[in-house]
Amino acid sequence: MSIAILKEPSMQELDLSLHDTAAARLSGAAADYADGAVVPPHRHARCQLLATLQGVVEVRTPAARWLIPPDRAICLPPATDHELLMRGAVRVRCLYLAPEVRPDLQQAPGVIAVSALLREIIAELALLSTDIETGRRGQLLSELLLEELDRPADAAYLLPWPQDGRIARVCQQLLDQPALDLTAQQWAGQLAMSLRTFHRHFERQTGMRFGRWRQQARLLHALEALNRGQAVLQTALDCGYDSHSAFTVAFRRHFGFTPSRARA
Repeated sequence: MSIAILKEPSMQELDLSLHDTAAARLSGAAADYADGAVVPPHRHARCQLLATLQGVVEVRTPAARWLIPPDRAICLPPATDHELLMRGAVRVRCLYLAPEVRPDLQQAPGVIAVSALLREIIAELALLSTDIETGRRGQLLSELLLEELDRPADAAYLLPWPQDGRIARVCQQLLDQPALDLTAQQWAGQLAMSLRTFHRHFERQTGMRFGRWRQQARLLHALEALNRGQAVLQTALDCGYDSHSAFTVAFRRHFGFTPSRARA
């Protein structure tokens, strides 16, 4: 199976069949993408661990969206339909794991923290492609990878996505215009729903209350903008915050670090 990279000047292609059918338990792939590049919907036969050395990747599945900066990685179980959108120039590094390597990563998508050491291990293994287990260095790095790899647990980078088209249109507009400050009552009116019905539908579709989902969408948008190097104050204003301080408090509470640290 080959995956064409859309919006990429060189129209790069990746042959995923090398990893889906590899005899080795672990294989890797490395690819660099231009800003705006899109990897269209596809799936893998093995669990995929995707990380970046530079830039932010937006990972979309039918049920959720994640932003993956260089200090995080996402685990995608086998047969998970997903697409990738590059937010800035991105250097992607992937590992493909057979089920017996880490059974705990095979169940549901999730994000893990990536230390400087783990990032370098993933980067080195990705360059070895399907030859990871053929040499002593690859074998040692593989063992170290399993020591450093945590279970997915970080929900701060997740944005649940609704299946209901009406609610999805609301969510998409909130993503496209993060500073938009329409109330839940106003959104309910646009959908010809009562406020109570809107809240019930929204929470059932996303697992989150409307206000929390909107804040999480704004903060993920902010993370991407900061990673591109945008100023903190401008990012705060673009995301609907009235002040630098209010934005900083919300950002730090959500991610566990300050906006200035997130800047590229």
